[in-house]
Amino acid sequence: MNNETRKLMKLLHLSKDETYHVFCLALCMGLVDQDMPAEEGETLTRIGFGLGLSPEEISELIDEARTAIKSMGLADVASQSLARLKERLDEDQMRGIKQILRYVAGSDKKMAPQEKALMDLVNEVWED
Repeated sequence: MNNETRKLMKLLHLSKDETYHVFCLALCMGLVDQDMPAEEGETLTRIGFGLGLSPEEISELIDEARTAIKSMGLADVASQSLARLKERLDEDQMRGIKQILRYVAGSDKKMAPQEKALMDLVNEVWED
């Protein structure tokens, strides 16, 4: 994770609920292609640390997000998180989260077509 992304996460000032939705989106990005390489998992962990979360809190958030994805489906969880964050965040925060999601999608050195489609949805919902 580069220094710019670390600084960005510290500037976002997210509530616990907003952090949960960012994790849901990041996890959806990692799972959308049915494969979460170690690089993407490590990136999720680093994002959590950058947001000031403990390892236990990171694990709890990931478990909650996985449970939501299992019960609702990945597309519904992503849509709900996008809508919830759009209601609460300002443009700079949304831009920052988009940057984080792009980082997650590209952390395994390639962006799968499914990751690109989800990123396109994020860009459509959160137009700059």
